[in-house]
Amino acid sequence: NQKITVGLGQTVTVGKENAGGHDQTVTVAHDQSVSVGNDQTLNVTNDRKKDVGNNQDSKVVGDDTEKVEKSQNITVGKDYTLTVTDSLTIKVGECVLKMNKDGTIMLNGVKIQFKADDSIKGVASTVHFN
Repeated sequence: NQKITVGLGQTVTVGKENAGGHDQTVTVAHDQSVSVGNDQTLNVTNDRKKDVGNNQDSKVVGDDTEKVEKSQNITVGKDYTLTVTDSLTIKVGECVLKMNKDGTIMLNGVKIQFKADDSIKGVASTVHFN
């Protein structure tokens, strides 16, 4: 076992490799900053948990891809806003909902149902049904 206590500041520079053994716990009393000069890969064999006590910001300059092989649940306590510049597409099986920046909304499906407990209201200059 090894315990290292740093009272004020610490800088660790690894030139090539740094291998660890079993468990590691890092506690930082104030702020922590991590800077990676090139690529970073994080592999977690089992579960991963993240708790943020206040706000979280994320910025990606290029593309951002996320793949969830099972279910994903998102719970928002107040408002949820999604802003897309060009188009938004939601696909479920053969059903597609697409919204374009020109105001076009396309809804495609085998069977489309509308249900309202009170009323359904629509305003358009022309309405076409086949």
